[in-house]
Amino acid sequence: MQYKAFFEKVKVGWRKYKYPITLAVFLLYLTFFDNCSFLRRIKVVRECVQLNKEIERYQAEYQADSIRLHELTYNREALEKYAREHYKMKKPEEVVYIIEE
Repeated sequence: MQYKAFFEKVKVGWRKYKYPITLAVFLLYLTFFDNCSFLRRIKVVRECVQLNKEIERYQAEYQADSIRLHELTYNREALEKYAREHYKMKKPEEVVYIIEE
C-alpha cells in the first residue's frame, strides 16, 4: 500500500515538472552527447584560432623568404655573401678563418 501511494506522488510530481526536466535532459544531451555539442564546438573554435595563428606565421615566413629570394636572384653581392656564410665558399686565392662560439 505504501508503494502505491509513493508511485502516485511520483506520477503527479513528474507531470508537474515535465517541461523543466525535459529541458534539462535536452540541454545535457546538447552539451555532451550530440555531434554538434557545445564541448566539441569549443574544441573546434580553439583549433581554428590555433590554425589561424599558424597561417599568420607561415605568411610572415613566406614574405621574408620571398624578399630573400628576390635579393639573392638580383643582387650578386648578396648571393656571394650567402654562399660564403652558409656553404663556406671562398675565392681561389683567399684564406678563410672560421670562428665559432
